[in-house]
Amino acid sequence: MNNFSKFIAIVSTLALLGQGCARPPVAVDGTPSAPRSECENAYFPMRPGSSITYRISGSGSDSQYEAKFLDASGGMNRVQYIFSVDGESLTLDQEYTCANGVLSSRGYADFSSILGGTGFRYETESVEGVFLPANLAVGSEWETTYRIIIRTDHPQFKALMDGKRQMLRMKNRIVGSERVTVPAGTYEALKMESETSIESELGFNSDFTNTSWLVRDVGLVKSSGGVEGYVSETEAIEIN
Repeated sequence: MNNFSKFIAIVSTLALLGQGCARPPVAVDGTPSAPRSECENAYFPMRPGSSITYRISGSGSDSQYEAKFLDASGGMNRVQYIFSVDGESLTLDQEYTCANGVLSSRGYADFSSILGGTGFRYETESVEGVFLPANLAVGSEWETTYRIIIRTDHPQFKALMDGKRQMLRMKNRIVGSERVTVPAGTYEALKMESETSIESELGFNSDFTNTSWLVRDVGLVKSSGGVEGYVSETEAIEIN
């Protein structure tokens, strides 16, 4: 796999990580959790100060990051992702709107700028569809489409790639429910499959699938997927 393909793979398989912010969880023993906040989406709780720490593994390398929920500001719910890269703490903020429990993303969560390591970044041009419906159940389906612009100062690729547009469309479906065990605990989860297609003005087109496990009153606890031989798995290792 060349560097650009690996970059696309990393970015694509991390696309759903924004679903992981939590309140005190409901585990399989039925332990109750605190009341929800103003945004009533059970699978993306909105409790400021809560967080989940994740481990990302794949193709022989591991990394960690924390997803922390911040106080709402200007009508936006905010998630901050905190990565430790080469001994340096790097942050990325993501904003969502919430109406009657329906979550909509204000932009694409550009983890590539932190984890890609290739000098590429994504600039959101538009977002269509919802990030997460209000009521999830087996059989629920929805789509999200991101139109993004590639930005790079990489001397080898700037003339060819900087300013080129790319579309990333996700088709999501809840396919079942099952018990899932991760380092943070064992939970009853909804299993979600996402089919993602990437179309680029560069002629780079790709399709891949990703499987995620979402827990009521917690959020994302596990995600697994891959493209072009690159496989990535994300697991919750600590929930606060």
